[in-house]
Amino acid sequence: MKHSCRDFARAVSEAYDRPLTFLERTRLELHTILCRLICGWCHRYAQQFKLLRRFAQRCQDELWVERLVPGLTPDARTRIRKKVMETTGGITS
Repeated sequence: MKHSCRDFARAVSEAYDRPLTFLERTRLELHTILCRLICGWCHRYAQQFKLLRRFAQRCQDELWVERLVPGLTPDARTRIRKKVMETTGGITS
């Protein structure tokens, strides 16, 4: 079964929202290997998507700390964020 680049992009996004099945993960891996040999765009897309998700998470973390107590100093925000990350393993939502 052919797995198009459009299907690949959709699956990459879904992988961050839910666990993929074994078949879905296998298709992603195969497509990544084959597409990388041809043009590499899908691999780049997956890397960019990962980077955007990390950036969005950092922004969310910043907003979460600011909502906790508005007007905190940057040092206090950093201490709170560090403690929350230590106690929750990085889960803030």
